[in-house]
Amino acid sequence: MNEKQAIYDELCRVLTDYEGNGSHQKATADDLYAMLVKIQNNWESVITASNSDNNSVCVTSESCKIHIPYVSIWDDGIEVETNAVVNIKTGEVTDISPVNVIGLDSCGGEYIIMNDKPVNVYQDEHGFDYWADINNEYGGR
Repeated sequence: MNEKQAIYDELCRVLTDYEGNGSHQKATADDLYAMLVKIQNNWESVITASNSDNNSVCVTSESCKIHIPYVSIWDDGIEVETNAVVNIKTGEVTDISPVNVIGLDSCGGEYIIMNDKPVNVYQDEHGFDYWADINNEYGGR
């Protein structure tokens, strides 16, 4: 079960327990509050806002940016994970956290993890900017 499904299942359980009548009520207001805090703490990895056309919905460019796992593939398939920021509207990947790759020779590819799926990352023709290939599935640029 992925993280999104686990949080959804827990939310359903807490709400069902809270809706119980009188002495059958198992959840308290504190349980509801704890669930809201958990959702807030996992918001970026659990929720991707979209409209009916499955396009990303953002009010400003800054509101489209989410923190996300970033993976580089080295040598014979060694995957090194760090963090980055992706603009879910444009696909631009920024703020890639540095990671120690001493002893590794050749980077063979990079991707981000969005909604529990790998999404390829590539550099622009000048080798300066990074972009995630979110056009098809996520309604990007």
